[in-house]
Amino acid sequence: MIIGNERIDLSPLFQLTSTRNFLLSSLNIFDGDGVTSHKVSVSRLLEDNTSLYNQPTARFSNQHNVTARQSGKEWLIELPFFMREDLIVPADIQGKRKPGSDIQETVTDIYSDYMNKHAVAFMRTRESYLARSLFSGQVYTPKTDDLLIDFGDLFGVAPMNATLDLSATDSSTLRAIDDMVSQITEAAQGMASQVERIIVFAKGGFYSDLRFSPAMEAAFRYVIDEGNVVYQRRELLPGVSTFSIPGTNCDVVKVTDPLLLAQMGDADAIAIPQFAAGSGVYQNIFGAPSSSFQLLDSTPAETYSWSYESERGDVVNVISESSALSVNHGLGFSVHIKASE
Repeated sequence: MIIGNERIDLSPLFQLTSTRNFLLSSLNIFDGDGVTSHKVSVSRLLEDNTSLYNQPTARFSNQHNVTARQSGKEWLIELPFFMREDLIVPADIQGKRKPGSDIQETVTDIYSDYMNKHAVAFMRTRESYLARSLFSGQVYTPKTDDLLIDFGDLFGVAPMNATLDLSATDSSTLRAIDDMVSQITEAAQGMASQVERIIVFAKGGFYSDLRFSPAMEAAFRYVIDEGNVVYQRRELLPGVSTFSIPGTNCDVVKVTDPLLLAQMGDADAIAIPQFAAGSGVYQNIFGAPSSSFQLLDSTPAETYSWSYESERGDVVNVISESSALSVNHGLGFSVHIKASE
């Protein structure tokens, strides 16, 4: 019940909406990092394994190996901000039948419906922003001074490229995939030990051509690897098609969501290494509420949702806000794949 102009926290209702079949949100590729400021400092450490190898030294001497200090750069970036607000007025309720019943709608019915839609809008937006950052290393921020953040330009890196011949009848296709996995591991250098799986996000045509290619048909009968990233989250991703490449830690996932396909560009597929939780290679930095004094000191959260009634009692405002910056430190570890003509 809403009394006077009291602010009612609707976050519990917001959290009821599942991430079911939201691919990137369910795979947990990004580490969540809550902050209290609307601007964050993004660092890029230029990791190199060259000095992390011990050369033989003479016993009883002053010889020793030396660890090179890593160089780095830092940028101050404003988090993109998103706000959604809807109004409920008496005309929305009076004389309006609740769908599927014979009773009149209530304020609770309507703002519950609004919160469900706010949650879906948030998750669709998050999915799109995560995809753009993951696949191309970019974040679109038209309402900040940055306009478009390109981590490839900031960090001086670019995705690798590969071409697969899906019509080959020998083992060359599997060999090319194995070489691609090796390339990713080599590029990861200091983070290679944190790689858990390689996920190949594939457009529909490429996915089918690879799955039913002569080389793949000869290699296996589509037995799912128990380590497959989608298989482990089947309750959240029941509608996602996937298979694993035999003898590798590589999972191929079919991408059908237009939000993700729009961020894949010209690539037929994009291979991404999935790192252990907490590695910080992919970060989703969130928090910093800005639209209400009552929220300024809140604990960082991905979303804030609330409602309040006007002092006159003729309008109920239903509001949600979020701010997040998806940071991709691993753009140079990814591979953009094309099928040979």
